[in-house]
Amino acid sequence: MLNQTIVSDVKISYLLTGYFNVHADPNQGLQYLMSDTNSVKHLTVFDYDQMLKNGYVLYGGYSVDLPKNWTEKLNSLNLIYCNNQVKIYSK
Repeated sequence: MLNQTIVSDVKISYLLTGYFNVHADPNQGLQYLMSDTNSVKHLTVFDYDQMLKNGYVLYGGYSVDLPKNWTEKLNSLNLIYCNNQVKIYSK
């Protein structure tokens, strides 16, 4: 994951930082999922099943509702990992 921008909400960001010492940017992740632009060339996105129900969790435990079609944006990325709860996409 060299030269990758890793994005996720705060829950995954804390997990990646605490256990793996890997920085994930929650603000850039929200910007990516909410916008129509695709400006980041090297990107890894962490998605998990609770995001469909609870939205995108930001600092302080606040959630932001994602656009109705936010999962379609992930279809343009390569699915590199999937289990029953977590999906990781990269480009």
